[in-house]
Amino acid sequence: MRDILSNILTPRRKNQLSSAIAKGLELSKVLALNVIAARTLQIEQYGLLNLIISIGAILGVIAEFRVQEIVVRKIASGADQSRVICEGLAVGLFFSTSVTLTVLISASFLADSFNWIHYATIYSLIHITSAAKIFKYALLANSKNFDIAISEIASAILLVAFLLFAIMQSFSISSYIYARVIDIGASSLVALALYNKRHKFNLQAPSLKKTVSLCVECFPLVISGALIIFLQRADHLMVSYLRGNQELGIYSAATTILTLFCVAPILLSQTNAPEIFKLRGTDDEIVAGRVAYLKENIRIGLTLSALLGILSGVLPSFLFGEDYADASSILAASFITPLIVSIGAASSQIIIADRKGSIIFYKSLLAIAINIAMNAALIPAYGGLGAAIATITALFITNILSNLVIPKYRYIWKIQIKALTPLNQRTP
Repeated sequence: MRDILSNILTPRRKNQLSSAIAKGLELSKVLALNVIAARTLQIEQYGLLNLIISIGAILGVIAEFRVQEIVVRKIASGADQSRVICEGLAVGLFFSTSVTLTVLISASFLADSFNWIHYATIYSLIHITSAAKIFKYALLANSKNFDIAISEIASAILLVAFLLFAIMQSFSISSYIYARVIDIGASSLVALALYNKRHKFNLQAPSLKKTVSLCVECFPLVISGALIIFLQRADHLMVSYLRGNQELGIYSAATTILTLFCVAPILLSQTNAPEIFKLRGTDDEIVAGRVAYLKENIRIGLTLSALLGILSGVLPSFLFGEDYADASSILAASFITPLIVSIGAASSQIIIADRKGSIIFYKSLLAIAINIAMNAALIPAYGGLGAAIATITALFITNILSNLVIPKYRYIWKIQIKALTPLNQRTP
């Protein structure tokens, strides 16, 4: 029996299983927070909360400055880990602090005009706390996803204690934000302790030259990431503006569930990314390895899309209550999204491996222009359903079709086609 388990649970699969457990715990905490918020707050307040989250997500790309992906690649490629982490941490803290100060200054001028700016100020604490997440990515680069799972369990215990207190004191939008700060901070600190135990982290003054070089390398990814997040969140902003926070509350219930189904392929692409960074051999062998990598991601995306289509009619009411039943039609229209995201997430890791991210933001610019135009045309008449259709179209353009249009990424298109046709063909 032990030999059978050893053959089934290879080191690679153990790492993937640990990664799935870690991300499952992280998502469970976020889902629990959203369920509590939806069932405690009024729909309009829940819509306002998601407006804050949308604004925070856009600012968060700049605050974190997308250093995590580059740090994973450098560590997986054999760079000095402590030095790389210190450089990434310095960049993250600089930009997160800058974003926080900008929000604070804006709040002093806009507090009387915008009811969301107060909460956005509190939310900015998440940006600073998230800089410490770099230790979780360092563990990921070293294939130590079991340690990441431990960090999520530890933060979950602290989070439960805080939520019990918050619910007894009357749960509010601020309670949700503080809960996220506690969750991210606790898991990052435990990840730091576990990383230090295994790899002896040495705090050192980062090289200014190398830190600037890291910023230059990250900049195209930051622009692309900000555009992608804006693409993902523009629908929330426009639903709020065109139809109000009541409609946004319904739409947010659907997108919260949709996010759960889209995280697994993103996680799988990140977990297996070090293997892509280490690929060596002939051009044909490298392409074959990348096709196999993409194919694995597509299978999980296709499975989740089918599952979402089956469950879309019952999940909103089951999780958030009957007041959110109208979110089912939005969710059903979005069922293909996990598959599209699975293709895009894996393709982005290949672009990072090839260091060809300098013009990646053009893909997002094209999609955003189409997304905003479609949102403006469809949301007034169809509300959240129109926003869902616009978002699916934009994601398809960003993750797939743009690779055919942009010459520099046409080789990604060819890899995608090889991985998609046929799905059941084994790649050597």
